Amino acid sequence: MSYPIKWSLSSLGPEPGTERFTRWLTKIRVEYQAFAKNAENFSTVVTAKSLAELVNEYSLCRREYWQVNSLVECYASSDTAREEYRQAEAAVAALFPHVEKADHLLDRIIKNIEEGTWSTLVDNKQLADVKGFIIRRRNEASTRLPDHLADFASELSVDGLNAWSRLYDSISAAVRIPVMEHGEVKMKSPGQVAFDSPDRTDRENKFFSSQKAWRDVDETAAATLNHIVGSRLTVNKYAERESHLTIPMQQNRVTQKTIDAMWSAITEAKPLVQKYLRTKQKLLGLPELNWYDLEAPLNLGSTKVGYQESCDIILDAFSKFHPPLRDFTELAFNNGWIEAEDRSGKRQGGFCIDFPTSEETRIFMTFRDTEESLSTLAHELGHAYHAWVLRKHPVVMQVYPMTLAETASTFAETVVASQRFDALTTTAAKVKALEYQLYDSVAFLMNIHARYIFENEMHRKRAEGELSAGELHDLMVKSQKTAYLDSLVEWNPTFWISKLHFYISYEPFYNFPYTVGYLLSQRLYEEARLDPAGFPARYDQFLISTGGPSALTAAKEAFGYDLESEAFWSEAIQPIRNRVEMFCQLAEEL
Repeated sequence: MSYPIKWSLSSLGPEPGTERFTRWLTKIRVEYQAFAKNAENFSTVVTAKSLAELVNEYSLCRREYWQVNSLVECYASSDTAREEYRQAEAAVAALFPHVEKADHLLDRIIKNIEEGTWSTLVDNKQLADVKGFIIRRRNEASTRLPDHLADFASELSVDGLNAWSRLYDSISAAVRIPVMEHGEVKMKSPGQVAFDSPDRTDRENKFFSSQKAWRDVDETAAATLNHIVGSRLTVNKYAERESHLTIPMQQNRVTQKTIDAMWSAITEAKPLVQKYLRTKQKLLGLPELNWYDLEAPLNLGSTKVGYQESCDIILDAFSKFHPPLRDFTELAFNNGWIEAEDRSGKRQGGFCIDFPTSEETRIFMTFRDTEESLSTLAHELGHAYHAWVLRKHPVVMQVYPMTLAETASTFAETVVASQRFDALTTTAAKVKALEYQLYDSVAFLMNIHARYIFENEMHRKRAEGELSAGELHDLMVKSQKTAYLDSLVEWNPTFWISKLHFYISYEPFYNFPYTVGYLLSQRLYEEARLDPAGFPARYDQFLISTGGPSALTAAKEAFGYDLESEAFWSEAIQPIRNRVEMFCQLAEEL
């Protein structure tokens, strides 16, 4: 069967730039203003009924804003040249102060409920469906800005923090990298340039061409990143937050103890990952490894996998694990929920985005007929299924932390990779498959660690003053050397520019949640192996619980995991240790 490779957006709302779209924005603004008026006049005597009604009104506003924001993101990502789409992003950003004001007003009401009233209110059956949400809002209220500053900061962010983030989107969208193809120099978007060629000279040329293209915008990027981080630090000061990591931990519903335990277990395991890198270097016949060699394919026969074939592979793997996951995936394939075409003018990267009003999702990526693209597609479908399982729940309970979002996506990716590996029969095929899985391990255990180290140090240094582009280049290389145990010779100093995650205004430290999700998914897959019949239902229930106030509680209640224990993370790393040993052993047999 042939599945569409371009998505359909027309059923999700009016196209940006049209009068209907403008009217939609106006309607959302009016709804938020009405909510604000009701919240400001809310009785100081809070009952379960009155709070349930207020949360419901808040949810309706949030659902509409979520829908329009997602739609604009889809249009703008798939066609960066359209001016009306960029203007629509700015128009949606202008709604953000109304969104944050609603948050502040609701938080204030929940925070100010007397403890005696709260203890009975929170267990009232009228609030049962949103209990996790109101508990989380009350827990997080202590780190909010004072009332007299909250609205001011929200309005200022339109032309401040969020504007700097949008500026980066414009800068990066305009970057073009010259690449030689068939005797002609072609200008490519960054997302179209990969370092996975079997020809090292080709990889090297693309790498240095990319470096030059990103260095051409490094001064503007440095100013942008300095102002994003500086804005956050200023808000942190006036909110009297303990550190620059308070909000990232809160947003991801984990503790600093959790993340410290995870990095400690990873650091202990890194020498084994180094063993994989040395073995790969030997198989490639290279005197040393450079940054642009990390994606290099082993000389074990080239395999291209097209989009249609990838869809069939994923469907087959999902059907063996959990038929409802397979049925959902086929629905997404058939109904044009995926934008995968390889063409110029698209933003780099990939994402899955939710449309709560329509109870649908959309997936954005650039499919390049590679194993990596197949894995990315499976990964994003894991996100999409997560949203699908939650679609009938209150919209405020559909908001889950990135740590658990990445657990769902990476778990789906692992299902596909593991089932494909189990079907292999030759040593060469197994080595190649293991190498691809271990490349992912390097990404999560080393690359993500480098990003975390960089961002942590950037926040610390920025508190003392702005950093120049040169200082940011140096800090990036220093972070990479630490995270990779100095395993490479040539590093990637411009990574802080090309990695868009550093410039996301609404979610700082868009890095460590990937590793949390990756390792948790590895542990979950081992759980699935032990209980193949009972696990899928337990997994779906776990996905539903992710809308609750704590990732630690969700993992503990569903599977008994203690995420603050270094022993848990060491156990979660065990499948990676096994793959490294198998890879090195099989490599000797080639």
